[in-house]
Amino acid sequence: MSWFGTALAAIVIAQQPVPPINYSLPGQATPAPVNIPATAEILPFESANVVSRPSAAARHFLLASGPAIPGRGLTFTIRCLLDRANGRVIVCQDPSVPEPFQAAARAIGSLYQFRLTPAQTSAQGPLAVAIQDRIVPSDVRPAARLFQFTQRAPGNVNYAQVMSAEQSQAYYPRGALQMALEARIRMDCQVQPDLSLFCLNPVPAADSVDPGRWRGDFQLAAMQLSGWFRAAPTRTDGATAAGTIFRTTIIFRVPEE
Repeated sequence: MSWFGTALAAIVIAQQPVPPINYSLPGQATPAPVNIPATAEILPFESANVVSRPSAAARHFLLASGPAIPGRGLTFTIRCLLDRANGRVIVCQDPSVPEPFQAAARAIGSLYQFRLTPAQTSAQGPLAVAIQDRIVPSDVRPAARLFQFTQRAPGNVNYAQVMSAEQSQAYYPRGALQMALEARIRMDCQVQPDLSLFCLNPVPAADSVDPGRWRGDFQLAAMQLSGWFRAAPTRTDGATAAGTIFRTTIIFRVPEE
């Protein structure tokens, strides 16, 4: 199989590997168009159609370095073009937010994935959706809620849920995959009270090559993928998992032919 046909996303937690997940990106990545055609078929933006939304970690990653979010928040609509093969957003444009928030709004929109019917998947021509979202101050964690890994816990985190092949479909950055570019993104994560993970500080791992212009794309993809993990209630040493801070690496690897 050619390099652009399959991608692997694996997660390594200390010395406790998560089962590797193989998933296929259908065909060559569609290049981002300059404009979404006015004649595009429109997918209704309904909760039943949404397979995946931006994770809390991804929202924080995109908004933490920007201007302060108004107390009432910002509700916006953004037009996005969809990949008919898997319902993932290809590109977004025209977010209805002030200019300082437009880049973040486009990136937030890019993380959506939608459930398409067989007829929509097999149809020809552009498919678009008008995503409705909201940016609120709580998307950015205050300093008192931030954390950083400093010391390995006595026990490893067990997993009750990891990302499935369907969930991870197409989150490998398209342009990087076309260039057969791999990456290892290290993150600091904390098990939340509800046993979900919240991750911060995504950086290329010390033993990997910096992905250059695709660095931000890999970082954002890693933040999104981390949102699908849930920890088991206890660690391998029997201690409560909630509150555990640990370091993990998400590996984006293009397999050999």
